[in-house]
Amino acid sequence: MKNIILQHWTGELGPLELASKANMEKYAKQCGAEYQLIEGNQFRSWLSPPCQKLIMLDERFDKYQDVLMVDLDMFVVKNVKENVFHVPGVGLNSKVQKDIFKAMCKSRKYRSVTDPNGPFWGGAFWKFNNEQRKQLRKFIVDDEMKVWKQNFVDEGIIHRLASQAGFKQIDVPEEWCWGNCFPGYEKAKMIHIRHKFKYVGPKVPKLEVFEALKKEGIFE
Repeated sequence: MKNIILQHWTGELGPLELASKANMEKYAKQCGAEYQLIEGNQFRSWLSPPCQKLIMLDERFDKYQDVLMVDLDMFVVKNVKENVFHVPGVGLNSKVQKDIFKAMCKSRKYRSVTDPNGPFWGGAFWKFNNEQRKQLRKFIVDDEMKVWKQNFVDEGIIHRLASQAGFKQIDVPEEWCWGNCFPGYEKAKMIHIRHKFKYVGPKVPKLEVFEALKKEGIFE
């Protein structure tokens, strides 16, 4: 069975999104995988755009062994030779994700749909194999997902499904989803473009961050 890299976007693609699409499409070919950009609200129209990434659980992708969904502000750095499909793990669970998860579990609003002992991953990188995707799909309940319409959204839904499916916290190395605003991004395999050059600092357009990293030689 083949593997596939997916990305999703609702709305018009801008320069950053087009650059990410080209970057991931090229990398997919390098990995011997397919690539597809999914546009519009195809999962549940009443959920926010980030939640539409859960379309990766749809039966249409059951012909693939591994499905990787990455955000349209993710980029593979220059000269990466490793195949992401050979890397174990589902997603990123660095300090930032751990802090978000703690806040989510403490919130009364989400107490009924969270499991403090369940897995939690950031939403920029999800990689599930065929069996995992089918298991997650079994636990999709529309009424339960409505609670995630405003906060924690896509990450909260995946946490809920993965907890019910009995998944373990199996994380990818941080180098596969490194935020550019954290030191050490020069050693990353994939970089998640943020609105800041540094974690503590003023916000800037993501395209400006991307162009600066490109000038550094991080990207082709």
